[in-house]
Amino acid sequence: LGSAERVFDMMDTLPAIQDAENARNLNDTKPEIAFTDVNFKYQESDARALNQINFIARHGQVTALVGPSGGGKSTVLNLIPRFYNTQSGTIEIGGQDIRQLSLKSLRSHIALVSQDITMFDDTIATNIAYGAPNATQEDIINAAKAAAAHDFLAALPQGYDTYVGERGLMLSGGQKQRVAIARCMVLEPDVLLLDEPLGALDLKLREHMKIELKALQAAFDTTFLYITHDQSEALVMSDQIAVMNAGRFEQVGTGQDLYYRPETPFVAGFIGEAN
Repeated sequence: LGSAERVFDMMDTLPAIQDAENARNLNDTKPEIAFTDVNFKYQESDARALNQINFIARHGQVTALVGPSGGGKSTVLNLIPRFYNTQSGTIEIGGQDIRQLSLKSLRSHIALVSQDITMFDDTIATNIAYGAPNATQEDIINAAKAAAAHDFLAALPQGYDTYVGERGLMLSGGQKQRVAIARCMVLEPDVLLLDEPLGALDLKLREHMKIELKALQAAFDTTFLYITHDQSEALVMSDQIAVMNAGRFEQVGTGQDLYYRPETPFVAGFIGEAN
């Protein structure tokens, strides 16, 4: 009875993030993402995680967010699908304030791979097609091939019908990461958000995935933001690099821009390490 009471309390809890009255749908399938004077802090913290952020991720481009840990990179990604609301400033997708969009519509255009990968105690196929229930077996396999996951998935005892166990305990960290990337690829998203997508992969697989992710972005013409601590990866993959530190953007530009304009100590270190 005590357990049931706690479960029902949880079920009765309303989400903190709610649709606005008369919320609209996001109809732009080629959206640009714009941050204007955005400030944000977590409830449990007195310090701001983001300070006066002004930034544009252009449609059809790959934008890398780089910088030291705690600089605010993951916070930027988490604000786009409205996992949190900003305290001030606006975030627009396709020229529409995301707070005026329905959550279902907003999130249906976005695919996200976070550092904490969620796997369900179900089959590989179900995990890949979680956000695309109408995906065919061919769609699932093609997405797994693009994510360099097909070979090890096909070798499992029941192939794509193998159950992964609670939280994906049957899979290694790198394998779960590739399944999560395949889950994104099968969605054919308009906005692709990846938080350290290649961190658990070995060098050979990282090089393969760089090519596949660039191909995915080009094929579906996505607005693509990703976080990386690999400087060479950012220089090779990205149309735009945004260097963050202490909740601010210190530099935004192409790799060539940052190479010839190393105006902050961190940017200078970033380019030096990349070389």
